[in-house]
Amino acid sequence: MSLNLFVQPFRRKLNAIGNRSKNRRRKNIVHFKKKYMNNSTKAMLSHLLTGKPINIKTSYLQFGFSNPAREVARKIEKPFNMELIRTLRKFKSKYGITGYYFDYNLAKSDFKKVKKIIDAN
Repeated sequence: MSLNLFVQPFRRKLNAIGNRSKNRRRKNIVHFKKKYMNNSTKAMLSHLLTGKPINIKTSYLQFGFSNPAREVARKIEKPFNMELIRTLRKFKSKYGITGYYFDYNLAKSDFKKVKKIIDAN
């Protein structure tokens, strides 16, 4: 009987926490439905308009992303229906380990499209 007295208030607290988190989720869903372009997406597109590539270094230092492949696909290629040119870059570290990374460039045919996208927002 003493165990039951302990469990009931604990269940009430869990229900109260659960209800709060459901309300938060609902608010986030409503907010997520709004369509707008992020500042980071705009910065990436304007960086590509200058003719400079996006690679691991530029994406980390300028945009704060550590995985440019995911962000390029998610923020540029899928929503705007364009494909960036991927250039394979190979390197060798000072310890002799070889590796590679990709440079993501804007195709020349997409420059006008990107200018219109940036001007619209």
